[in-house]
Amino acid sequence: IAECIGRLGHSVSMLTAVGDDRIGQQLIDYMESCGVDMSRTLRSKQYPTSSYVAVFDEHNDLFVSVADLAVLEQEMNASYFNHIFGKDNGDIRDMIRCARFVVLDGNLTFEAMQAITMQLQQQRHSCEVWYEPISVQKATRVVDTANGHKLLRGIKYISPCEMELFALLRATQYPASAIKEEIGSNTISDYVAYCRHIVECGVEHVVLTLGSNGVLVVDAHSYEHVKVEKMTPQQIQNTNGAGDNLCGATICGLLEGKSLVDAVRYGTFASRLCLQSKQTVNPKLCKQKMIQAMRSKL
Repeated sequence: IAECIGRLGHSVSMLTAVGDDRIGQQLIDYMESCGVDMSRTLRSKQYPTSSYVAVFDEHNDLFVSVADLAVLEQEMNASYFNHIFGKDNGDIRDMIRCARFVVLDGNLTFEAMQAITMQLQQQRHSCEVWYEPISVQKATRVVDTANGHKLLRGIKYISPCEMELFALLRATQYPASAIKEEIGSNTISDYVAYCRHIVECGVEHVVLTLGSNGVLVVDAHSYEHVKVEKMTPQQIQNTNGAGDNLCGATICGLLEGKSLVDAVRYGTFASRLCLQSKQTVNPKLCKQKMIQAMRSKL
């Protein structure tokens, strides 16, 4: 997400943790080359830099993945954020407070995310918070079990895929008998009903990614189904990162004054470029490339 935003020309800082190792330094160098401020990266002496292995099927779609993200979960915990918000750590505290957008992902614990949102709620200027669930297993970390299974207060946008949405429904006590998890069994009206429940649990907007069926944008009063042009199997090089590119480019669209629906349409072009690359962010991604892609579809 951060790389996508940086490649599209917006100022972005990433607050993360890496190991004190060669791979961690390579990651920092690469992200900085993409325009991302990595100056506040935490370097762990105890845990190695996160690693991720993905296995794809014959359609270049993700089949299974394995990840070691201990450095993020152990180092960037609630104690870390409570510490950086202290009086002696004004740099990071002020960076977060001055941001127009803050993106939280499911690698953070509920307590860590709560420490961040509480700080944002104390500030005077408006900062919008986007939650990217990351995976089915981690999607529900945003659920506040001590507050009636609502979502963490302060989150405006959430962007689950279909399976992450089902996990959120179960965690927020949506009637299990009303969830149709069989592939192809849900209509757009079903998805709208599911998303409206998530809105009732505390967010303003649900951006539901549906793969080749596009994106459903839902709030309390309206919804829009943003359709996408189908791609052939030969055009698709990799599906890993498509949702993250959608998220990053949509945020860029919002920062540029687009409506949420138009920003999501903008995001689908970044997602499409991702699908055409072996990388999780297409190295050719830039604002000019996005403009060309949009013009070709007019």
